Amino acid sequence: MSSRGFGLIALIAVLLGAAPAAAQVAGPHDANGDGRLDVQILYDDSGPFAELGLIYAEMLMNLLGHFPEVDAWAVSTPEYAPGDLLTSEVTFYIGSTYDSALTADFISDFAVTDRPIIWFGYNLWKIGWADWNGFLAEYGFQHWFIAGNDGTGADTEFYRYVQYKGVELPKFAWWNEEAQTFLNDPFLNVLYFDDPDNKVTVLGEVVHSGNGDVQPWIVKSGNLTVVNEMPFTYVHEQDRYLGFADLLHDMVGIDHESSQKALFRLEDVHPKVAPANIKLVRNELKRGHQRPWSIAMIPKYTDPLGYYNDGAPETFTMNAGQARAWRSQINTARRYGADIVLHGLTHQYGAVANPYNGVSGDDYEFWMSPAETPVPEDSYEWFTGRVDEAVELMARRSWTAFGWEVPHYRSSVADYLYTNDRFDTTYHRLVSHIYEVELWGTVYTHNEIWNEPQSVTDWSAANVYVAGDRWGGQFLPYVIEKDIYGNRIIPETLGNIEPAEFALGPQYVRMVDDLLANAEKNLVNRCAFASFFYHPYLMEFPEIQGAGGPEALRALLTGLENMGYTFVAAKDL
Repeated sequence: MSSRGFGLIALIAVLLGAAPAAAQVAGPHDANGDGRLDVQILYDDSGPFAELGLIYAEMLMNLLGHFPEVDAWAVSTPEYAPGDLLTSEVTFYIGSTYDSALTADFISDFAVTDRPIIWFGYNLWKIGWADWNGFLAEYGFQHWFIAGNDGTGADTEFYRYVQYKGVELPKFAWWNEEAQTFLNDPFLNVLYFDDPDNKVTVLGEVVHSGNGDVQPWIVKSGNLTVVNEMPFTYVHEQDRYLGFADLLHDMVGIDHESSQKALFRLEDVHPKVAPANIKLVRNELKRGHQRPWSIAMIPKYTDPLGYYNDGAPETFTMNAGQARAWRSQINTARRYGADIVLHGLTHQYGAVANPYNGVSGDDYEFWMSPAETPVPEDSYEWFTGRVDEAVELMARRSWTAFGWEVPHYRSSVADYLYTNDRFDTTYHRLVSHIYEVELWGTVYTHNEIWNEPQSVTDWSAANVYVAGDRWGGQFLPYVIEKDIYGNRIIPETLGNIEPAEFALGPQYVRMVDDLLANAEKNLVNRCAFASFFYHPYLMEFPEIQGAGGPEALRALLTGLENMGYTFVAAKDL
């Protein structure tokens, strides 16, 4: 009865290995006059963590998928083509490897281009220190030194608290008492300023968690914007990543009207879910006024090991006789604003614990855990066969799903790609891998698929190759029209209510107040979403204050609306 999903620690696994006023970062839109915005992404690909450069580039491309007008292409820094800084309308450089080499062509083009450049992380000194006086005079700032952790153990301190639009967005920090390790990314470029002409605009600051020292987080001068760290590490629901996602609009020069939308998804709704719990949830959603919502449907329930059935295996579908009352509640829910998103066929894998108990809703379906590999049968036929069986089970009741949510937010790269053959919308968080696809003699990478997601209309013969075992976990803070797999994504930003009684560890505990705090931080984004999921079994535990029973859900719904969020239908986005 737990979410057991792709949570906070999974989100950060990519790491393996007075606030300023908000300012507009004007970037020329369609300077080439072709109706599109040409964006170049350069990334480091050297050193022991070489893969991270491309993973961060993919995560940036996922965010750029918010903008239908953008054409983006990611290449490694050594592949830089002379003149690209002069012709690309916006260039992002991802400095993920300390002291990584920059080509002479890149350095010379940097000196003469007036096109916007956004610089992440390391290696600004490769340009600035080559001509200290010229760079400093041009931009009014210069790389000074790199700050890291101060102190040790649970007392570790670093530049942690990002201040953006008057809101504090903390970088992740967690002392793992059992492992005696401190999880965080303390890296910050500290800048030197000599700016008598006030060229520099500080777009956000970051405060040291120990001594309170304040340094710039992101600065802009002329055509150069510098992000003094890497906003894709240790991403969590209140992270500075939210501020970066908002600023990205200004970096590409595409603004959007401010909006605050809320999304509710009832999670893991298989045919053994208690009908009374569905009814209680429905009643709360229509209390005061009817709110639209989504049901994450699992059409076939199975407990092959008898974990919840006294050792006796149990399996039945949504169309079985024992699901009659359940179906009645789903039909009523659909009349009261609920739409269906498909959440797997069984949301578990075979007659094994994968990794918990083999029961629908608890285990992975398309991924092996803790092995961290695709299931052995993974193929186009296996994936689409399960999807098609689920669709057919619903079709017998004239139920249809508007989109797909991968169980526990985890599947193979191939499955992400196969999804395009069945659904035009997904509703989940994302894992980015380095991959390429061979199909009918043509090789596709993230670049081709991101730029032309409709170029492949049949994935059945695809041969997918995944490079390395590193990956980047990411939630998307707004609607993404296309990710690196060609999928359209509805955001889920807040997580879910997960009291200590059901959480896998203290780092996963989230109460109503935690989700409300997450939603408040999300308001820094001009396209703000308070999108969360809720497990119906929580209705059975009103004694868990701040998490269980109707009152807790009511407090969450009304709390979001009091912040200015309006509930909308995911299928209409």
